[in-house]
Amino acid sequence: MTEETVHIRFATREDYPYLPEIERSAGALFRQVGIEELAEAEPVPQSYYEKLPPSVRLLIAELIGTGPVGFALVTEVDGEAHLKEISVCSDQAGRGIGRNLLKSVITDCRAQKWRALTLTTFQYVPFNAPFYGRMGFTLLEPDGQWPGLARILQKEREIFKEMGPRIAMIRGL
Repeated sequence: MTEETVHIRFATREDYPYLPEIERSAGALFRQVGIEELAEAEPVPQSYYEKLPPSVRLLIAELIGTGPVGFALVTEVDGEAHLKEISVCSDQAGRGIGRNLLKSVITDCRAQKWRALTLTTFQYVPFNAPFYGRMGFTLLEPDGQWPGLARILQKEREIFKEMGPRIAMIRGL
């Protein structure tokens, strides 16, 4: 796949119906690493995206001529950008779409004058922390400077405790 065949843009209301199915398809990849609970989980409903505040950054990856195949959702936590989710349809995995989405997120975050991009992820899932590490993210143990991120990480560690260790990561912008 060439970068010309993937177009990254900001979401419009017309994209919202596609997002739950993209999330469902992306979640199926967790079967490969033995995390059935996520593979079987119900996606976020379309209504969630319809109610997002204007400050949320929602980018869409589409293949020219086929429509949306991925998305990235960025919020603000502790005064910096936070990658809440990045999802790519399972039949498009390994084709560079997630990497292109993340590069676009980084570019957008810089344009918004954020200094850092944080996220939480599974430590040992190959398409989670190892992927983000290759993209310049490093481990972050949230402290007093990151109270919102610490709360998110703690909650996720409780929810996902049977599925594997959750970590926070950061990338300077």
